[in-house]
Amino acid sequence: MAVENKLVIPKNLSDQIYDIILKNIIAGKYKAGDRIDTQKLVKEFNISRSPIKDALNKLHGAGIIDISPRIGHYVRKLTKNELVDLFEFRLILETSAIRKALRSPTEKEFDLLRNNVEQSIKTAKNSEISMIKIFELDKEFHRILVSLAQNYLMSKIHNNIHILSHAVRTQFVETHERTVAAQNEHKEILESIESKDIRKIESAITMHLKNAENFLLKYF
Repeated sequence: MAVENKLVIPKNLSDQIYDIILKNIIAGKYKAGDRIDTQKLVKEFNISRSPIKDALNKLHGAGIIDISPRIGHYVRKLTKNELVDLFEFRLILETSAIRKALRSPTEKEFDLLRNNVEQSIKTAKNSEISMIKIFELDKEFHRILVSLAQNYLMSKIHNNIHILSHAVRTQFVETHERTVAAQNEHKEILESIESKDIRKIESAITMHLKNAENFLLKYF
């Protein structure tokens, strides 16, 4: 599925460029090591270099792209150790968030998780579904999960880490089988949260993230 490269006025231009480049990375248009031609983007969107530079700096700050004096901006490829660190940090963050959330659970967020899981499982059954749609549903599931803690910094840091983990996944072949399995694991996490058994919850989250990590480690 092609990404629609279209700007909306008066929405912040640099944010839009950021979203477009990120979606193109997730969709596989830009692969690890590929150069992002800033001059081409200037011509494509008929805008100045400033918002494009801001967007690229934001992507660089998130660890998604790198900058080389000779090459310019290019999509970054994580090392094996960085990948392990990434999932280790996500595990710490998500389990910590859910422990805090169980002190004052909110039914509204639980309903959002239920709706997300239902939609995700239905969507994942379609082998032709785009990675962008899967990314959006997966990102929303984990966003809601961490937001249960009602901690702004946790949510902000997790958002950046989760985006990076998805950008990494597109460097490899994402199988339909793994996509379906991941959504079923989301369902198991939801069911464990509904049981309010912290051991079951931590076990379900750990299994989900470890399965995702091990799937990617096969490519190193």
